[in-house]
Amino acid sequence: MTRFIYLIGALALVGAGCAKTAEVSLNLDRGEVEVRDERSVETVVEAEETNEDADAAAPGAQEPETADGPQEQPNTEVSTEVEVEADATVRVPEERVFNVVASQWAFEPSVIRALKGDHVVLHLRSVDVDHGFRLPEFGVDANLRPGTEQTIEFDADQAGAFSFFCDVFCGEGHAGMRGTLIVE
Repeated sequence: MTRFIYLIGALALVGAGCAKTAEVSLNLDRGEVEVRDERSVETVVEAEETNEDADAAAPGAQEPETADGPQEQPNTEVSTEVEVEADATVRVPEERVFNVVASQWAFEPSVIRALKGDHVVLHLRSVDVDHGFRLPEFGVDANLRPGTEQTIEFDADQAGAFSFFCDVFCGEGHAGMRGTLIVE
């Protein structure tokens, strides 16, 4: 009977939480069920069942009778504690794809935004002359030839604002050919 109570209690708690991922631990020796989900909800259910202790029955209480004679009633005690962290949001990294065009003397788009942990994919191409695309903080260094496309991939594993720039001389406006990757 105790195991049935634990199983029903654990299933009800997991179902009520509507969590995508839940970890359920049963400790029948100590009479505990522990449920943890991705929102850091921690629930402990304690139950105690005593069939041997006839002295625990209330004085004057009658035990129900069956065809086999009197039957003992289990003493079941259940307590529930719930602790919820307010800002327990789990973010799944995404893949961010950008088409970046280099032309004299600009990158379009000139600002790229991603979130920390995202996988960034850059499709780079030049439409006029040879250009470079350098983003040293993420190990990106590409040479772009007109009419071709290069695909660069990296993980945005650090937050901040990072400059990318053309590192191949492309004319008089070359020094101003810059852009910014913002990782939040």
